[in-house]
Amino acid sequence: MTQRLETILQEQGLTALLDKFVEQGVTDSILGDLTDADLRELGIKKLGERRRLLSGFNAALAGPAAPSMMAAVEGGQLPRTSDLAGTQVDSFEIGRQAVIGEEWQLVRSWAVTHGFGFEVGSAASRRHPISKIGWYDAVKWCNAKSVMEGLDPVYGVRGKTGYFMSGEFPYGSNEVTLNSQANGYRLPTEEEWEWAARGGRKSQGYRFAGSSNLNAVGWFLDISGGSAHPVGEKAANELGLYDMSGNLWEWCWNPDPSYSGRRLRGGSCADSEDYCTVTYRYNVADPDYRNVFYGFRVARNAHIAVA
Repeated sequence: MTQRLETILQEQGLTALLDKFVEQGVTDSILGDLTDADLRELGIKKLGERRRLLSGFNAALAGPAAPSMMAAVEGGQLPRTSDLAGTQVDSFEIGRQAVIGEEWQLVRSWAVTHGFGFEVGSAASRRHPISKIGWYDAVKWCNAKSVMEGLDPVYGVRGKTGYFMSGEFPYGSNEVTLNSQANGYRLPTEEEWEWAARGGRKSQGYRFAGSSNLNAVGWFLDISGGSAHPVGEKAANELGLYDMSGNLWEWCWNPDPSYSGRRLRGGSCADSEDYCTVTYRYNVADPDYRNVFYGFRVARNAHIAVA
């Protein structure tokens, strides 16, 4: 059976490689045994493609909340119950969970040997979401992950060619610019984040991401013990996304033209229910502020068909 293999190839935009796997008798049962050398023997010459595939294989074998899995989100319009009512959201992809300690460290270890500058970040275990992450850190990490996987980095500085690798600028985060045509990883916009948290076109109109009972879908002050929990322990929302209500606040891209701060969404393990709704908009925070309750998840421009 190659159903899982086909899904991974589709998620990575590499469906053209399916015939190579089928010709060599590769099935779902041996995906976990494949190595970089095996992929080279299959004729997959690009290092970035091999790394993306190995990451996808490992993620699929780890379960539905694996770190590198992305969900395709069909676009639509935010409803009248939103502060951003009427905003049109294009189709995009978003991480099924927040970036976890294991994934953060994997990318960071590669990045610091390739010219990127990072703070360490913090996670209680490899499956806990990474925290103590400022907006600058999240943006740099997205670029590093893109370059590591052979994708086009999204972020630059003052519109110049090249990518944002280090630095926190005296004139604020508005000096960091976005290439909307790049295929790499990025932060979701605030509108994308809310649309995804609501369940997109599959939304059931819940107060929180996946339920109107926060106990079912999120870690918040009343039940968390005041600390973040490993990702994916609560139920997912309508799109299969975990922990979009509670656990950690998540950075969004959106610039404020009058201020260098950036928006956070979703609430945290240290907040009451009211802060964890799909509608609550946290006041913009300084992009260099690192907090034990701040994390992030990645997004990408749509590049696969939505089922």
